[in-house]
Amino acid sequence: MEYAKEKDIKLKINENDIEKVISKNLNNVKIKKISEIKNKFINRLYKYKNENIIEINYSKNGCLKKRIEKFIEERKNKKNEKNRNYNEILLTYECKRGNIKEVKKLIKIDINKNSKSGISPLFVACYFKNKDLVNYLIDHNAKVDIFDNKENSPLHIACYLNSTEIIKFLKSKDIDIINKENSYKYTPLKIAEELKNEETKNYLIDNAIENNDSDSENTKCSSSLINENMSIKMKPISNNKYNNIKNNSICQIKINKNNGTGFFIEIPVPSKEFPIRGLMTNSHIINENILKSDKSFIIYKAEKAIEIKIKENLRFVFTSELLDVTFMELDDDIIDDIEPEFLYPCDKDAEDGESILIFQYAKIKYSLAHGNIKYARSFNYYHEAPTASGSSGSPLLNNEFKVVGIHKSKKIEFNKNDDNENQENNDKKCINIATKYTEIEFAIRKLYENSNLDGIEKARESAKELSDTEINELNEYGLQPLKLPSNEIDEIVSEINMIKEEDEKKIKLEKLKILKKSLFYCKFSKRLLFYRTNFSWYITVVSEKKSKNNYFSKDEYNLNDIRELKWMPITSNNEKIIKKIEKKIIGFGREHVLITWLGLTDLDYL
Repeated sequence: MEYAKEKDIKLKINENDIEKVISKNLNNVKIKKISEIKNKFINRLYKYKNENIIEINYSKNGCLKKRIEKFIEERKNKKNEKNRNYNEILLTYECKRGNIKEVKKLIKIDINKNSKSGISPLFVACYFKNKDLVNYLIDHNAKVDIFDNKENSPLHIACYLNSTEIIKFLKSKDIDIINKENSYKYTPLKIAEELKNEETKNYLIDNAIENNDSDSENTKCSSSLINENMSIKMKPISNNKYNNIKNNSICQIKINKNNGTGFFIEIPVPSKEFPIRGLMTNSHIINENILKSDKSFIIYKAEKAIEIKIKENLRFVFTSELLDVTFMELDDDIIDDIEPEFLYPCDKDAEDGESILIFQYAKIKYSLAHGNIKYARSFNYYHEAPTASGSSGSPLLNNEFKVVGIHKSKKIEFNKNDDNENQENNDKKCINIATKYTEIEFAIRKLYENSNLDGIEKARESAKELSDTEINELNEYGLQPLKLPSNEIDEIVSEINMIKEEDEKKIKLEKLKILKKSLFYCKFSKRLLFYRTNFSWYITVVSEKKSKNNYFSKDEYNLNDIRELKWMPITSNNEKIIKKIEKKIIGFGREHVLITWLGLTDLDYL
């Protein structure tokens, strides 16, 4: 084929000749069988035919033409799958942007139907304080008496956000909604009183109707919280299985002086039928600066050195410093060249006590380790499988040899002695930390599905630097950047600058820069802490003591410590998050509104 390309020659190939060659090389296996086994065979034929390098003369009763047509159809379906429900997503997107011109084109969609985020376009317009869009949607039959899962009407949301003009317009369309209580037992008037919004309060008070005798039909209770309250023996691994994973699924990664492990994995995004396939490791092995360089790096598969060219060999790329993960989708040519065996993920989290295997390049040598998941917290597993330097990026495989996580680091745990609470005299024990696979897939899916709207480049770098305008907008909703005192930051920088190894110094300064732009706290609910990634906002509830002491000491202000907080990713109307927060914080619904709005912003502030 290379000769044909070089000489600009078009090759004519007969289907019968192809079948004879395959049958001869593969013990008389028919083309129908081999094409089912090796899709790359059809892929290659399609590629060369599409590039006008070959012309195929199909047999009268042959199956090759049908297989190539099927392959083309599958490619089209993959593209369609990615764009499934695109108009519905686009309507929500254009409502967030306030683009009435585009909304008009999409208005045939049921505007009272809840989107994937769980709320209707009118709610979206209220969350983004867009009076003109609110007017337009209502004029086109958007319901005012519609409610979210907290029994908020659009008027409730407008009151939480002090949107006086929208409040007046909504009230004029349905006076009865001013007396509706949400699941926090707050009417729009009571919200205005709580927030000391005198203009809204005075406007509503003239129309408010006290309903002290209201029966159960007038107040809907919030749904009750359902409390979701083994050790699994590992199957013996056969020599064939072991060697296949070792030689074809696991690789060693060398970048400068850093060594780590990587593995090949097939991820069901956008779907199981049309997955993405690539290489996964830790972001501290392959970080955004390496990805931005557009150079190359070396992997060792079965001890054979392979060059991966970032610009030429990679398609979709995702990296996250919070999850400590980098995934790189490989193009078909590099897959054909290196022939990896892709591991499959498990769609469920591992349980406490579950057995795991880790294939790794510890201390530059290949090894297999067995251990157990000790416990899980947030997006982390804490496990006891033996690891060493170079193990970072290794897959955690369960009983079915499916990926449940990716190993990243270890830490010291203290076992308190009964007679001594002093940490120095307590027993020390190392425990390993891994990121849950399910959390990684959530992140990749979020960015992959938004690639049409916000571009695919966002996935390969940390959260962007926010402008003053964007920070002011976040401030309006109650978010404030979390900053350490300048003298403490200076001390941290000074300590980093004392590091002799330039690469290590550069990485630590970059991590400090990321932290400074990523952490936020809530002004009206100080125990809420937020982290801004490139794919989602994360939220956690800290202790009263921590919130009163500026959240972090100088020694705690680092990615490793921050990763271990009980973070939860924000999605619109995420009831699980709200329920967990409301167990610890007594509020009247503002937290729900803030979290829902952040979920609606998608990638806007990321």
